Amino acid sequence: MACAVPGGCKNKKARTSQCWECGDRFCAEHAQKCDRCGNHVCQKDWERHERRSGRCMSTFRLERDLQTLVRANLPQLKRGLKTHDGNRERVLKDGRRIDIETIGAKGSVVIELKAGQAGLTALKQIRDYMKTVEQEDGRGPVQGILVAKSFAPQAIIEAKKVPKIELRQYTFTFAFDRPEQA
Repeated sequence: MACAVPGGCKNKKARTSQCWECGDRFCAEHAQKCDRCGNHVCQKDWERHERRSGRCMSTFRLERDLQTLVRANLPQLKRGLKTHDGNRERVLKDGRRIDIETIGAKGSVVIELKAGQAGLTALKQIRDYMKTVEQEDGRGPVQGILVAKSFAPQAIIEAKKVPKIELRQYTFTFAFDRPEQA
């Protein structure tokens, strides 16, 4: 695949690697390997990746995995949701990224994911995303769903004051079976 650097890459036949942050593919000239996590990151996302200050290996990977699982199981989260973002994080005009954007029965639904506990900061974050999507798209009210492993008590109290935001706690269930006999 060709390098996705804006304006095109002069090295048309270079081998590319997928950027850990944005998912696009870049050649070695336009991406570098993180010494902490070993993943390739494009130049435009390098600063953000560096700000993770060592958390790139654990928290972000779990959120990326959580995003994959939620996308595959949207009907379990809320009936009628359909992805609206091409199965990629939506990048807002100011550079912030929405984990998942969907369309539901009442319009746009922004989904924010937290691998661990979500607090007031996560609640503010999803409210800001909802407001920005309303302004950028002009399609009317936007709903929000905040998905996390757990919620700080204050976040639960504050979320009840915002009727357009739903909180969803995720759990995992594993089942182990013996392989079928051939």
